[in-house]
Amino acid sequence: MNAVRYYNTLRKFACATKVVSGNFCAGAPYQPLWYAGRARPESYASLNEMAGEMQDTMVELWDIVCAKATPKSGDEHFCAIE
Repeated sequence: MNAVRYYNTLRKFACATKVVSGNFCAGAPYQPLWYAGRARPESYASLNEMAGEMQDTMVELWDIVCAKATPKSGDEHFCAIE
């Protein structure tokens, strides 16, 4: 759940500061079905699918933000997650 909150906070800040625009800034905050309590995984496969969808959504924004932030930071590892 913290990841969803963090993503929405990052998205809001990135949109407000014009780091991203367009689809990222349109519409409501990211609310996957499981986060809103409307769907629960029925199997490992559905859990894996939900996790993959969330990861794809979050990584797309992270990549854009990092592509702009890394040169400004002067640190090539500025966005390293590891």
